[in-house]
Amino acid sequence: MCCYGKWKTVIIAALYNAGKFRFMELARHIEGISPKMLSQELKDLEANNLVKRKVLDTMPITVEYELTSYGKSLGIVVDAMSEWGMKYRKKVVGD
Repeated sequence: MCCYGKWKTVIIAALYNAGKFRFMELARHIEGISPKMLSQELKDLEANNLVKRKVLDTMPITVEYELTSYGKSLGIVVDAMSEWGMKYRKKVVGD
């Protein structure tokens, strides 16, 4: 089981910024990811203790995803990447 993949960083950043997402909310939030790929990536992140999956007792059953405390420790990295991205965009676009 590997923790690499182009979508993992995007998923971690989305959960870091939002706190929790239901599966389809997360799928809609991340442009370009298929439900199959999202499911696969979430399973991998869960197996690596970065994301926790919570099944809610609703009709129909609802599943929520959020970062574990270990996953939240990546906040420093997410913030640094976001800051770098904003600086880079200003340099390229000239805002």
